[in-house]
Order: sequence, then structure tokens, then C-alpha cells
Amino acid sequence: MPAVVLDQPSTTHRSARNVVATDAPIDPMTDPMATFPRRIRGHSGDGRSWELLTSRTGVSVVGETGRLAEAQVAEETGRVVVDIRPELLGLPADLVTRFVGEAFAHPAVRAQRPILVTLPRGDSAVLQEVEAHLDGALSRVAGVTCLVEGRVRPVR
Repeated sequence: MPAVVLDQPSTTHRSARNVVATDAPIDPMTDPMATFPRRIRGHSGDGRSWELLTSRTGVSVVGETGRLAEAQVAEETGRVVVDIRPELLGLPADLVTRFVGEAFAHPAVRAQRPILVTLPRGDSAVLQEVEAHLDGALSRVAGVTCLVEGRVRPVR
């Protein structure tokens, strides 16, 4: 299996090369990457506030105590790779759903495209949410990592 090599960590800093930093008008219909960065604020069912920060390389979840999770998205020849890295296990279910949903909303993650998702072994909530976005999902354990392969399910 080829090594998974990802771009620099996601960031919303305007000087980073993975963030759109322009004051010129952009058309998201002709450039799907033009919608980045985005900041989505919300609260979990337990009352904790969070922000989802999207960029060209993925999505991060930031809470009151700092970064809670990150998903980096990278294109390889013939597939897309999503590397999910929670800083802690046990994120609220509603936040996991939103976080994984935003990772799968990235322009590189297109319907029927082959995909490899990596996530920490034992994070069953994230695994279940990932599998809900895939057709033909096959998962296996590699050390402390869970590898999930399949095809991106079309949005209904």
C-alpha cells in the first residue's frame, strides 16, 4: 500500500498557500475552491460552542479549549485521501456528524470517486459516520490507525 502523504495542516491564516486570500470577486461555480476558507459556528447538544474552519486542505473543529479535530483532504492519482485526526475521542455525536459531513463536502471528495479514509482505531462514532458516506466500505486496522476504503456515495 502506498504511503499517505498529506499537504500542510489546515489553517485559516491568509498567508498560507492553502487558503484563498483575495479581495477580488470570485465565482464558486467556476472555481469550487473559491469558497474557502469558511467559518461555521455552532453549539453541541451539551451546550459547548465550536467552530468548523474549512480550507483548501480540509476542515478543523475548534472548541473553547483549542483544536478538537482535523480532517486533511489530499488528492492522489485515482483516489482522494481523507486523514481524520481527533485531538480527543468522544466528540458529541452532532459535532461528529457535522465535522465528517464538512470533510465529505470538500470539492475533491466527489461522488463515486475511490477514497481512503484514515482515522484513529477505536473511534467508532467517526467510523460509523465515515461509512455512512461510502459505498462498498471496507475497513481494516493498521496499528493504531483504522483504514477505510470505498467509493464516495452520491448525495441524495
